[in-house]
Amino acid sequence: KAYEELADDQKFRVETVGDHSKLYFKNPDKGDLGTYSVSVSDTDGVSSSFTLDEEELERLMALSNEIKNPTIPLKSELAYEIFDKGQVRFWLQAEHLSPDASYRFIINDREVSDSEKHRIKCDKATGIIEMVMDRFT
Repeated sequence: KAYEELADDQKFRVETVGDHSKLYFKNPDKGDLGTYSVSVSDTDGVSSSFTLDEEELERLMALSNEIKNPTIPLKSELAYEIFDKGQVRFWLQAEHLSPDASYRFIINDREVSDSEKHRIKCDKATGIIEMVMDRFT
């Protein structure tokens, strides 16, 4: 970066396969903005540069987040049913859920977990995720 050799193993990882190398940022932030250059040894001065600016960092961070936390397409939006005894069932159906899929229910900015008051379950085969509240207040 800025014509200084990168030596911070906590910040970067270099991967070389054959005659191609890639530089990976482990946790990029604004301190990583700048120009990154590489010069190739045993050539007639072959080099290349890449400028990481704030706009590109934001684009890459959004892409990274989408890869780590992909959006799962839904077959149905969040719906609710009110039962005779005052219970309320909130549910939705996803297109496909992998065995590793995770989910959370958030009520008034607080995550709720499976309990007697909030019965939460997920059928990964059908993609149905539901929560039944004992009393809706």
